[in-house]
Amino acid sequence: MTPQPQHGAPQQFHSVAHSLQALIGLSNEVERELVRLLGINVTDYRALTSLATSGPVDVSTLAHRIGASAATTTAILNRLEAAGYVQRDRTDRDRRRVTVSVTPAVFAEIMRLMGPLMGLANDEITSLPAQDQAVVEKFFGRILALMAQHRDSLAAQERP
Repeated sequence: MTPQPQHGAPQQFHSVAHSLQALIGLSNEVERELVRLLGINVTDYRALTSLATSGPVDVSTLAHRIGASAATTTAILNRLEAAGYVQRDRTDRDRRRVTVSVTPAVFAEIMRLMGPLMGLANDEITSLPAQDQAVVEKFFGRILALMAQHRDSLAAQERP
């Protein structure tokens, strides 16, 4: 849905802006199906994907990334560990420090589910001339930065 300005006619957005909004919506639908197939809830899935894309991290780092308290993150990790989706490891240098990572089996399952889409997207981008690939890469990098800024702006707002 296109936001309406406060006064006057509807604001006009470029078709690419509409496509990005549609992409975000479709991403949410894909996430819903992945959650269903993995048998976990959305919050647990978001923690799992954060771990799958970042590698091993400690609980406080993961909590910060997913916007949850340490206690909530620990509960999420307990559920994911019980399901065999994550493992906790103590570091060699400091046995008190625990990192969490996705198990190889669940990483393979995520790749089974997402690999086809990633492969097709990779084929699509690599089929473009190098100059066009650079433009697309720059565009998506900028959009990601803008989305992060917008997220932070929303997070700073008080609920009406």
